[in-house]
Amino acid sequence: MAPTPQETFYENATPKETVHRPLTGNEVVISGLSGIFPKSNSVLEFMNNLNNKVDMVTADNPRWIFNHPEVPKHLGKVNGMSKFDAQFFRVHFKQACTMEPMSRKLLEHAYSAIYDSGINPLQLRGLKVGVFIGSTFSESERIVIYENVQRNGFGITGSNKAMYANRISYWIDGKGPSYALDVGCGSSMACLEYAYKSISSGQCDAAIVGGCNLCMQPTISLNNKRAGFLCMDGKSKCFDKNSDGYVRSDAISVLFLQKAKHAKRIYSEVYYVKGKYGLKGEGENFCAIREPKEIQEFLEAFYSEINVSPKDVEYIEGHGSANATAERNELQAIANVFEKDTPIQVGSVVSNMGHSEPAFGTCALTKVCLAYHQGIIPPNLHFNEPHDEIPAVREGKIQVVNEHTSFGRSFAALNCFSYTGVNIHVLLKGHYKEKDPERYKCNIPRMVFISGRQESSVNHVFGFLKNQPIDPEQIGLLHNIHENEIPGHMCRGYIILDSNEQKETVCVSESVEHFPGARRPLWLVYSGMGSQWPAMAAGLMRLPIFAAAVHRLPLFFT
Repeated sequence: MAPTPQETFYENATPKETVHRPLTGNEVVISGLSGIFPKSNSVLEFMNNLNNKVDMVTADNPRWIFNHPEVPKHLGKVNGMSKFDAQFFRVHFKQACTMEPMSRKLLEHAYSAIYDSGINPLQLRGLKVGVFIGSTFSESERIVIYENVQRNGFGITGSNKAMYANRISYWIDGKGPSYALDVGCGSSMACLEYAYKSISSGQCDAAIVGGCNLCMQPTISLNNKRAGFLCMDGKSKCFDKNSDGYVRSDAISVLFLQKAKHAKRIYSEVYYVKGKYGLKGEGENFCAIREPKEIQEFLEAFYSEINVSPKDVEYIEGHGSANATAERNELQAIANVFEKDTPIQVGSVVSNMGHSEPAFGTCALTKVCLAYHQGIIPPNLHFNEPHDEIPAVREGKIQVVNEHTSFGRSFAALNCFSYTGVNIHVLLKGHYKEKDPERYKCNIPRMVFISGRQESSVNHVFGFLKNQPIDPEQIGLLHNIHENEIPGHMCRGYIILDSNEQKETVCVSESVEHFPGARRPLWLVYSGMGSQWPAMAAGLMRLPIFAAAVHRLPLFFT
């Protein structure tokens, strides 16, 4: 499950009061998050790394032996690429052996994003669920297809990028559109646009949006360095005057989108998203940097189509390519479009984790969703010298977030400018709801039922619950997920939780057992012995289902 809002706030960054705006039910919302990021095996670890100013880029444990003066030693690397539960996802053993690692991890995190939304995957079977996956290079297909011809032919289906989305659709039995998109570093953001349009138009009931990138081949980095994209010092100095390129990064990031009326939790509303797909320039200028006027015209056209003023935008997650000229132009356009009485807050997740290229969009969206969740915008790293040649920056009207900053959870915007010529802008809207413990106040302990693939899986969830204050809303999500069987979960367990006087969570009882798959009938046997003790019946009356049955009994005797 995704993290619950933090109870401890950073100095000078207490969340601002949120203005609640009611939903009509037809809005497209992000209701589930999952992913692995550099130094982060989950969204929770990613959030903690962002909050604690951890540089997720490393130069230790190199992925390749390739000593070349033009290949940077720094990468943002993810863990656990060798692990995959093929049986659970109904993947043939021979197929799993030749399956692109990104495809394996996308399956896992599509499941996790659905789980995070509080939905049992079985509830999606047969529905119009779309799957949209953004990717560019497959840096492992060379080994499977070109260097080693497979005897069984599974190499084609294992490394085909179209299968990234198709395999997820097959596993959930989704009946919506299913395809992969490649528009360079705008790929996953373009997927969000297609998902938004599909849900808004009724083509889809829900959508899975993902982005994936694994840096497996040093020659890709060499080509990127010679194209002028990469730095050598391992620091993506986003929006810094001395930025000289980014660090490449792994990431597998997945979002689950629904209409608000079907969502059990809401990170943010996708208020509007629009892309401009076209190429400008020729020859040496094919991948030309956008001029401020071009960006400004694109943004002005975006806001002219909706009933939101650019001045209502509280925070902008910039593209942050760590190219000094490109970022100067982006900041100038932001100043021209968004300038207002209060400072415009700008940041980029690239400074924290490196540039995950096709997965950049979903990583940036995850960061902003977590900011909505906490009410705090995490800081940029490696920012030292602002672009003070821009008047708005010099006068403090644009501020790069380099410390924990309060977030009012209103409108936030995201930019994406791909080297392919694609421009994409996203507007998110917050609908954060404060938790109301009194609403769910109960004088009896809480019982939670969990299933998992292994005993350790169930115990992992139990451990998480024991280390957090009892959250009835989170328990409600877990109840909804595990109300029905999840095929392939071979262990089941229960835990009973209570709170002590210090409001700390106390485990009253817990047990985990292997589930053989056979359904056993449930019997409630009352022997008659002990029924004369009033305390026994009084205790049972605390259970609503028992109390309701007792209250119905007089009807049978009158």
